[in-house]
Amino acid sequence: MGAESSHSVLGADTIERKLSLPLLVYANSRERKGEELLKEIGLVVRPDAIEHVTKLGDLELKLQQVTPNLEVVVLLAANHEELQAFLDNQDLFHGRKIVLILPDSDIKTISNGHKLCPRFLTQIDSDFKNTAEVVEKMMENAAKISWSERGQEIRDCLVRKN
Repeated sequence: MGAESSHSVLGADTIERKLSLPLLVYANSRERKGEELLKEIGLVVRPDAIEHVTKLGDLELKLQQVTPNLEVVVLLAANHEELQAFLDNQDLFHGRKIVLILPDSDIKTISNGHKLCPRFLTQIDSDFKNTAEVVEKMMENAAKISWSERGQEIRDCLVRKN
């Protein structure tokens, strides 16, 4: 890891938003689409609640930490290598609601994406308005879900994988 920080909390200079649960967003810093995604999500989630991670290693470290109320994770796979890295670390996503953005609409890519049991799946060429709406709804519901329901969701996902 270099001297530069790969984490940033979006600026507080944007207007106050209603949703304040923590949200983890992975989007490679080299991708313009990541900026577009963050802009749309910033319309529905308080900017200080969004943690933007730009390196796969930092994503893995963040997911290994105990972060209270981190229910929703948005993953932008700009290429197949990033998608494979998510799959290689899929155990870290258990118990969290995943929004997955795929690099293309190839049937194999979509099939691989479904292995992560995402709540919402879209492609990188989208405008992310629907993605932001889904994130908003997921975060609203995250505050309401009980631990027993969350455990059942994990079991259901594991059964679907096997």
